[in-house]
Amino acid sequence: MKYQTLTADLPVNLCLNLKHRLTGLGSSLATAKSSTEAIHLCAGQMYHLIVLRFPDLSTCGEVLAELRRCCFAPIVILTDKYDINRAYSALENGVDLCLPVNSPTDFLTGHIMAQFRRYTAYNNFESPQ
Repeated sequence: MKYQTLTADLPVNLCLNLKHRLTGLGSSLATAKSSTEAIHLCAGQMYHLIVLRFPDLSTCGEVLAELRRCCFAPIVILTDKYDINRAYSALENGVDLCLPVNSPTDFLTGHIMAQFRRYTAYNNFESPQ
């Protein structure tokens, strides 16, 4: 099975880094122009990981609700204005990981790839061990 990751509004260097890592695992990376487009893409196709960037976490609630209606994949949110209370709220509303976008690229890539690994490698119901 070829796994697919969907991103929207990521910094170019992070997007390239993720694409390189995912391609090396035989996976692909799709890029939406906005979180609204990401919702539409998820409604029509299965993705195994979703990574979205929001300038402010106060604007992600509606998007999360829509994504969770059509998708069970891990969702990673990156934000320009990290606020611990809003991050907690996002986690309570369906986000699996919330990080400040100004973190080092390798740090962000590592956390995102960990979510991908958890979903793809450990989400195997035919051999639960």
